[in-house]
Amino acid sequence: MRSIGSKLALAAGSVLFSLLFSEIALRAYYVQSSTGYLADLEEDRDLPPPNSDVTLGHLITLSPNPDIIYIGRPAASGFLEGIHVRINREGWREDPIPFDKPSDEFRIVGIGDSVMYGMGVEENERYLDVLEATLNQEFPERRWRTVALAIPGYNLMIEVEVLREVGLRYDPDLILYGYVGNDVCLPRFVADKKSVLSTDSFIAHYVRQQFSPQAEGIRRGRVVVRASREPRASSERLGSCRNDGVPERYRHLAGEQSLKDALVKLAAISRETEIPAIILFDGRRGEPNPMTPNVPESIPIIDLHEHFQRYYQAHGLESYEHPSLRLGGESGPNHHPTALGHHLIAEGIFDALVENKLVP
Repeated sequence: MRSIGSKLALAAGSVLFSLLFSEIALRAYYVQSSTGYLADLEEDRDLPPPNSDVTLGHLITLSPNPDIIYIGRPAASGFLEGIHVRINREGWREDPIPFDKPSDEFRIVGIGDSVMYGMGVEENERYLDVLEATLNQEFPERRWRTVALAIPGYNLMIEVEVLREVGLRYDPDLILYGYVGNDVCLPRFVADKKSVLSTDSFIAHYVRQQFSPQAEGIRRGRVVVRASREPRASSERLGSCRNDGVPERYRHLAGEQSLKDALVKLAAISRETEIPAIILFDGRRGEPNPMTPNVPESIPIIDLHEHFQRYYQAHGLESYEHPSLRLGGESGPNHHPTALGHHLIAEGIFDALVENKLVP
């Protein structure tokens, strides 16, 4: 019995020692390599030479407006995951666009996140750029311009503030909000950095971050930072987030009620400025539209669910989970649309704008 007890004690001691060693090692590694947090943007960061590989962290910087949190780093450029990205002097992935609008120009200002930003595709392949080219081709009697005010990780609460502070200065004729399913969330890198002296287990934190089935990552520096979303309970729910670690000063920018409040603010901006606002639900992933019960009646919704379903049927595809449409293919974590996916979104928007007489 003593022999068995000694072996059990030795085994338990070995396990405890291994866990303690792993905990210490993770904390040491965290101090050395953790660059995936908003706080890192406060540090001086040299931009790599032109045409170098960059991370998203190189391309964003803190915003002076706390309700916008971060913007594009003015005049930054480089290759982000193999795609050339350039940021204009105002902080957006766009051509230099003057605020003064020519008298014959119709402007569509878009507010959105990484999909509208065009993660994984070239600038002229983004759906707003394709829409602009299509409008100019089909209706050459006037000039058409789209302005994409979009940064990865943004949600509607941030985007409405961007619209107030920046978007209205472009004198838009139409406002387009590109809804994405995690728009009740803030990106994980907004969370406070864990203190190396924290009483929380770094092992448990690591397991949650790396193996959560709902986690979707974007790469900043040498670590993956995540924006997590819990499964939607029903088609009428906008979703809920695990925003643990998000600083108190940003809590009002996350959650279902905040998104509903932002929709009311968007409707108020549209009403006060007399600029029509529309919501884009592209429906490419086959999910039911959770927006309809929550959107003020004054804001129309462009729902492209049937548009994509017709394409799937015509081309023998079962769903959006196909390499021709989804950058991650059937199993990869990257849910962003390919250039073809963006083209289909632009095509659906164009048809809806014309059919509903939302453009002159």
